[in-house]
Amino acid sequence: MSADAQRRALVSGGVAWATRMAQAVLSLGAAVVLARVLNPEAFGIFAMVVPVGVVANQLAGQVIQTALLQRPEVTEGELSSFFWLSLRNNLWIAAGMVVAGVALAAFYREPRVIAVASAWAVITWLLTITTFQEALLKRALRFPAVMGAQFVGLVIGIAAAVFAAYRGAGYWSLPIQLLVMEVVRGLGVARASGWLPQREHAGAGQATELRRSWRALAGFSLSTWLGDQPELMAVGRLGGAVPLGLYDTARRWARYPFEEPYLILGDLAVSGARVAGDAAAVARFLSRSILATLTVSLPGIAFVGVSAPDLVPVVLGPQWTASVTLLRWLCIAAFASALCRVWYWLPLARGQSQLLLRWSGYVQLPVTLTAVLVGWWWGPTGVATSMAVASTLLVIPCAAVMSRAGGIAWRGLVGAVWRPVVTSLAAVAAVAIADLGIAPTERLALAAVVFASAFVASWLALPGGVAQASAMARNLRTLATPG
Repeated sequence: MSADAQRRALVSGGVAWATRMAQAVLSLGAAVVLARVLNPEAFGIFAMVVPVGVVANQLAGQVIQTALLQRPEVTEGELSSFFWLSLRNNLWIAAGMVVAGVALAAFYREPRVIAVASAWAVITWLLTITTFQEALLKRALRFPAVMGAQFVGLVIGIAAAVFAAYRGAGYWSLPIQLLVMEVVRGLGVARASGWLPQREHAGAGQATELRRSWRALAGFSLSTWLGDQPELMAVGRLGGAVPLGLYDTARRWARYPFEEPYLILGDLAVSGARVAGDAAAVARFLSRSILATLTVSLPGIAFVGVSAPDLVPVVLGPQWTASVTLLRWLCIAAFASALCRVWYWLPLARGQSQLLLRWSGYVQLPVTLTAVLVGWWWGPTGVATSMAVASTLLVIPCAAVMSRAGGIAWRGLVGAVWRPVVTSLAAVAAVAIADLGIAPTERLALAAVVFASAFVASWLALPGGVAQASAMARNLRTLATPG
């Protein structure tokens, strides 16, 4: 990677990371407020739509963007051709979501799901309008522009949701937040990009490769969805809206420390790797991206899990205490899954979407579906426990497959993840050993201090810890250096 490209990637990543952290704080505050205003049933109704909403958004937005990031050499005509094709495809995806909403309403015996699914379908189709502009901004490493639009959308969306909740909108507050956020974000991205599709466009060449990449990535998303969402559907079918609200909220809090940095650094890692140069430079760039992501996310997941008995009643309120056990098991699942998900960047950076499809369909999907079926017999807690076991069992085979696909030896792969794993577990042990026999509010604050201190101390004490800290400090100074 040239010095200029390296600096642009670093600066874009630094600005994007800072903005994402600001978004994380806002989202966390909104989650706390909404959890206290709304009841578990409201979250449960919304969660009933999440299984189809998530995969629809991925097919209509993220999958298209990833395909474009993998093919930076497309011409303007080919790009426009793919846009018009996607516009039609996404209309079918949105229509399919409405139909799925009817099926989900029958499955859960909850008619309110139909209206929520229909509203989400509108949001899904709106993604098409600006997903190409956002992908082009990311491909040019203009992540500050992307994150700025997302930040403004998030602020206005949260304000709309909180206002609606206090005005008695109930479960509709959550779709309102999603709709307002996406509309505002889309307007900001369109203004920053300025790209418009051509009316006359070519239909061959690289557009064919784009369609092929989209199909492989779409298959991977669908396969991943089949392994990720049935746990929510099982819990909802077993107990209805209230248990599902508890389970879904616990799962979101378990994944929250990882999702925020992963969403932005995933695109940055793939985009940066495409301009990194030779294979060795790509491997170094991806290893650093993986280390940076896990250094922030793994300790966050670990702290949520170890402090769950205090965090849930203090932060969310006493009406959520039944989710404590679920949260602890799901934090184990999120911790293990985080390792696999950052390793997906290796084949993505090399354009090997087919390998991800085979991995998800032949390995991940059978294991996770089996876990859901086994856990079904013991209710929501059994499902959470089975998911924790299944996610942990997948780590080693995932490392083996992704290492070969990404051209990174086992030593390099392990070297990118072992430090945040070990230091996070050491911090968990420190909190578990400490005698914090005080009131829950003070205990939570003290646990955070003990956890952070143990994490930093173990990081510096491990071999190479001081050198890694110095490298991070140099990167921060680079971000602060003008020019």
